[in-house]
Amino acid sequence: VVPALPNEEEIDLSSVDQSAYMPYNEFKALRNEWNGAIQIGNHATSYLALLRDKYMFYLFLSSLGFPTPKVLGLCIGGSIEWLDTHTKEGLDSLMKRPGLKAFCKTILGESAEGAFPLRVEADRLLLDGAPVTLSDLARRLKGGFIIQEFIEQHPRTAELYPPCINTLRINTIRKGNDIVLFSTCMKMGAFGSTRDNWVSGGLLGVVDRETGRLTKEFKYRPG
Repeated sequence: VVPALPNEEEIDLSSVDQSAYMPYNEFKALRNEWNGAIQIGNHATSYLALLRDKYMFYLFLSSLGFPTPKVLGLCIGGSIEWLDTHTKEGLDSLMKRPGLKAFCKTILGESAEGAFPLRVEADRLLLDGAPVTLSDLARRLKGGFIIQEFIEQHPRTAELYPPCINTLRINTIRKGNDIVLFSTCMKMGAFGSTRDNWVSGGLLGVVDRETGRLTKEFKYRPG
């Protein structure tokens, strides 16, 4: 039985069963230990890069035929490597693609770190809907980004919150040789944000594992 998660400000109350929860640092240590302990025959390796590198994950999924947003280009070191033309060009090459709608994400980042939508309209760039210069965009793209195609969500989920893609997070655990469902939640944007991540101010709603329905309340991060 998975206990109901208390609000962040209530987790230290005496009424909360502390043994039902694990400190995040302890969780990360256990996760990294088990994810890195893959043994085949006499050899051991780690496949973490497949999950952490968004470009590598895209190649992996698309090679197996899973539907996934297309990566249009890689932006590293102030230039863009466009995958359709296999050419490396400057950031100004964006202006040669009028009508471009994309979403930029850090290659190795987590929790929507640095992510933003980017559009090219006529002779201007729009970052998060606001005009931006090439030099300002270059500063935002430092550190390595993928430029991913912009996708439209289903009209029913758009009714909940249209400015971003509202997603399901399905958490599974390996139990022996089986993969079992642990929990599912729906992430939804809020307050005009183009990201649905809880740490970015989004909302989080638990999905009942038996019925597939959302619970009544959504939670947001205090503050």
